[in-house]
Amino acid sequence: MDPEAGQEPSSKKAKLENAGAQEGHDHARPFTTIDAPGAAVPNGSATLNSNGNTHQAEAPSEANPSELTAQPPAPGGGDNNTGATPAPPPPVVKMEAVPTKPEPVITVAPQAIPLDTYCTREIRHMDRETSGELKAFYVQNDGQPDSGRYLIGLKNIFSKCLPNMPKTYITRLVFDRRHRSVVIVRNGNKVIGGITYRPFHERRFAEIAFCAVAQTLQVSGFGTRLMNWTKKYARDNDACEYFLTYADNNAVGYFSKQGFTKTLTMPRERWHGYIKDYDGGTLMEGFIHPTLPFTDLPGAIAAQRAALESAVQKYTTAHVVHPGLTRWKEGGEGGQISLGSIPGVKEAGWTEATAAAAVPRCQLVVGGKLQAMTSDSLKSPSKTVIRPACS
Repeated sequence: MDPEAGQEPSSKKAKLENAGAQEGHDHARPFTTIDAPGAAVPNGSATLNSNGNTHQAEAPSEANPSELTAQPPAPGGGDNNTGATPAPPPPVVKMEAVPTKPEPVITVAPQAIPLDTYCTREIRHMDRETSGELKAFYVQNDGQPDSGRYLIGLKNIFSKCLPNMPKTYITRLVFDRRHRSVVIVRNGNKVIGGITYRPFHERRFAEIAFCAVAQTLQVSGFGTRLMNWTKKYARDNDACEYFLTYADNNAVGYFSKQGFTKTLTMPRERWHGYIKDYDGGTLMEGFIHPTLPFTDLPGAIAAQRAALESAVQKYTTAHVVHPGLTRWKEGGEGGQISLGSIPGVKEAGWTEATAAAAVPRCQLVVGGKLQAMTSDSLKSPSKTVIRPACS
C-alpha cells in the first residue's frame, strides 16, 4: 500500500522483544517501514507519515474605422439682417478605411511546459525554504544546544508515530553519536519530521533507521523533500553512495517513489554483516547520484526539457505556427481552394507532383464496376460502394 495515497494499512502487532536484545549489538539496525497514522509497526520499525492557474488578459481590440463626415452648417446660419446670400455649404468629405491584406507571418508557439505534481510540490517547498518558513538541518549528538533541541524534537516525532516502540530504544538510536539525523524545522523552532541513519564511512553506504513526518502534514510532499535533503547531506557530509533499508509491504511504495529498488547493485561483501536481517521485510537499496542536485530537481528537469526541445527544433518544424486562412474574413467566396495555398503545406514537403503520384486509399464501385471518384459519380450514394484500394 502506498503511504502517499493516504490510506491506512491494517494494524499489526509489533514484536518488541528484539529491541532489548539489540543493546549488545552495535551493528543491529531497526526495521524501517512507512505506515499511516494509527498502524502498529514491528519491532525497531520506523514510520514515515509523510495547485496555480495563470490568466492572460486579452489585449483590447482596435476600433473599426468609421466613416467620418464633415457636416455642413445649418440653413440660415448666416446673418439674416444683412440680406446677403448665404455661402453655399462646403462639400461633404467622406473618409473610408482601405482594408489591407495581412502579410503572412510565421510565429513560434510559446514553450509552455506543464509541471507535474512532483515538481509543483517541490517548488512550493523551495519557496517556503526561501522565505525562511521551512529549513533542513544536518544534526548529530555533538553536545551543542541546538543539536540537542532538534534531536529531542525528532525523538518526540518518532515516539508519536511509533507508539508500540520503547521510547528508550528510540532515544538510544537518535542520540547515538554514530548516527546522523536530518530534521525539517518549520517556523524557526518546530521539528515536523526527520530521518535518522547510520553511516558506514569506510563502506560508503548508510542504513536508514527511522523516518517520520508529523501526522498532520502527511501526503503533502514533506516526506519526499525530507528524503531529498537526506540524500544531499549523506553524499556531501558522509560520502555515502548507497542507502539500505528494510521495509515492509506498507513501505515499499514510498521507497520506490524515492528511487529505491529491490535489486541490490552493491556487492554483498560490502554490506553483509553490517546490517541485521529481518523476517517479513524487504531489503531495498537507493543509489545516491554523485552530481544530481537533489534539492533543486525541478530546475534540473526544466533545463533538460529546454535542452531537448532546442535540439529537436533544429530538425523539425513542429514548433512553427503559420497564420490561418483569411479568405472568408476578407469576403471571399466559398468552394475549393488549392492545397498548396494553405500556409505551411509546402513547407512541410508537399508538392503537386507527389500528390499526383500518391496511391489512392480507396476505390469507387458503382453498379459493380470500378469508377473514377468525381463529384458526379458521388451523387448517387444508394448505388455507390467504396471499398479499400487493396481489395
